[in-house]
Amino acid sequence: MSTALLLIVLLVAPAPEPGAAPSDLTPEARVHHQRGLTALDAGEFEASVGELERAYALLPDPLLHRDGRSKVMGSLRAALTEAHAATSERAHLERLQALLLAHSEALRRALGPAGTTEDFVMIDGALQQVEALLTREATGPVQPVAEPVASPVASQQAARPAASPAVARGHGLRIAGGVLMGVGTAALGVMAYGVVVHIDDRHKLQNLTESVAASGARPTPAQDQEARRYFERSDEHRTLACVMGALGGVALLTGLGLHIVGGKRARSRLEPALGARFAGVTWSLRF
Repeated sequence: MSTALLLIVLLVAPAPEPGAAPSDLTPEARVHHQRGLTALDAGEFEASVGELERAYALLPDPLLHRDGRSKVMGSLRAALTEAHAATSERAHLERLQALLLAHSEALRRALGPAGTTEDFVMIDGALQQVEALLTREATGPVQPVAEPVASPVASQQAARPAASPAVARGHGLRIAGGVLMGVGTAALGVMAYGVVVHIDDRHKLQNLTESVAASGARPTPAQDQEARRYFERSDEHRTLACVMGALGGVALLTGLGLHIVGGKRARSRLEPALGARFAGVTWSLRF
């Protein structure tokens, strides 16, 4: 796990940029997005979600506003998951699931046949996180079976002590922990893929730059295009590795915690919560 965390720290460091990057939000969307984050910090969840949804609506084009829409969606995930952690209301998770599905469907329609699996890795990972939380919410204590007509066997069974609520709750926590550990492992696998592609493209870009410099000639349009392609793909996979590494690590640790608490049949309840501090996503544990 220390190796994964080290990779995340290294990837978070900004890569050298040729110039200042333009904002990925329109001025109007930026205003509502900032208001939403301010409300989230104040614990005003409904106000936060309302402002963030208005910011998202001001970015209607799934391709032209792709980066901005992804950024606002990350903040919406933070607001709705924190709202669920604070209130335990399932409706917040269901609302987040609907927003993510609509976001994914709009991008799929816009990309059409040009869309690849890589375009939806982060969206699918977020949906898996929400589905895991919904599954955990649906897990409850086992319902008692109606007692049959009295008989010697039934009398002996009735004399046995019934399983305590803590035991049933512990079983549910272990199931949820297993689901989250599986999701976390998959996300860390995606992170490793992003790291490999990021490093490989950086090496290719460096080799191309050194080759052009050694020739003493100006780079050709084809070389400029190739360098730009290496740089953009490297940057995309660095972001992918950062996000999936953070999500995967938190999901794995949360799942492990659930599994341990469930194994001990703890009376405390383990609650994952999502916040807006790193790429729109941070986590906390509650007992």
